[in-house]
Amino acid sequence: MASNTSNLSMTGIASDLRKGDRLLITHWFNPPHLIPVVEVLKTASTSEETFRFTFDFLKRMGKEPVHVRKEIPGFLVNRIQTAMFREIIGLLEAGVASAEDIDKAVRGSFGLRLSVMGPLRVVDLAGVDLWYKGTKALYPLFDNSREPQELLTRMVEHGLHGKKTERDF
Repeated sequence: MASNTSNLSMTGIASDLRKGDRLLITHWFNPPHLIPVVEVLKTASTSEETFRFTFDFLKRMGKEPVHVRKEIPGFLVNRIQTAMFREIIGLLEAGVASAEDIDKAVRGSFGLRLSVMGPLRVVDLAGVDLWYKGTKALYPLFDNSREPQELLTRMVEHGLHGKKTERDF
């Protein structure tokens, strides 16, 4: 049995099952017919046989399984995506650019680049030393909100839920 959750602890759920060795996580991304990557995680109980079978099955389906080695909230992709989103909301709240221009900037720059090479390969090509200098300058300036920002909170409170309500950024 595979779960698509990125927020529930499957290790906790597996501990209550007779066959917890056959439970794991296959975390798909929307829209799943277009997005090739599927995160695959073992619980503390998942057998290597179950993991390997699932990983190979996903490959045969034409997917690109990614082995996430630790079960942490949000896993790999959602954590990266949420960190980026936190900074984007901070920039939007600060009036740095419109929602439309932020989306345009991401789509037409590093969004394209990241679809060809991963972020660590980008750093390797530019130079780790150069990125290090940039992080020293920028890290202190990043949004470090520990709670959803005011803009996001207001949007939810006012029913601006995106595509499902046709009320969005």
